[in-house]
Amino acid sequence: MPRIGWLSWPRVCVVCGRYTRASVDCCPDCEASLPTIDQACQRCARPLSQPQRLCDRCIMALPAFDAAWAAFRWEGVIAKLLDRFKNRADLSAGRVLAALMARQWLAQERRAPDILVPIPMHWTRFWVRGFQPTHRLTQDLSRDIGGMSWRSALRLRHRVPPQSSSNPDARWVDTHNAFALRSTPHDLDGVSVALIDDVMVSGATAHAAARVLKDHGAKTVTVWLVARGGG
Repeated sequence: MPRIGWLSWPRVCVVCGRYTRASVDCCPDCEASLPTIDQACQRCARPLSQPQRLCDRCIMALPAFDAAWAAFRWEGVIAKLLDRFKNRADLSAGRVLAALMARQWLAQERRAPDILVPIPMHWTRFWVRGFQPTHRLTQDLSRDIGGMSWRSALRLRHRVPPQSSSNPDARWVDTHNAFALRSTPHDLDGVSVALIDDVMVSGATAHAAARVLKDHGAKTVTVWLVARGGG
């Protein structure tokens, strides 16, 4: 009897639960319904209602990172998949989000950075969750876009409250001097970095992380996000 490999079986869509022949665990109908971003600030990726290069917030004060790109809006199905991935350790949801993110990035033919760097979580949260969502996301994303190099270059000095539950002013205070470099400083000299995070709300976390990377020689820092909130 001939062997039937597991790759011959249809996949199951993580959104609707139906079988699919798609290359990722998300059927074409569900993928088409995901909340993409039509117009965004070129600096912070904040969704905009009309075309303009920068949002009002970035016009007033530019963040430390040079640009940001988000695959989706933080709402609906994407918000639910991120909750399953981060808070329920649903790694299949994380793999799909990374694959969909990679597919968009490749289709847009964006310039590749030298290295991917995940935004870390504090060790106390890692102890509770048992895994680092952004590290897992970065691993999957690296594989899906062709084996791009990545490094856990940052660490948190102190625990930062969840940014989604803090008011905008508190977010900037909470993340001030929150990050430190884990790798050897000269490793970043002249390097272009893509910071990987799941969600951006205010941009405070990415700003604080980008400052550290640039202070240690990074040439450019771009933020790649699964989703962008409108905060």
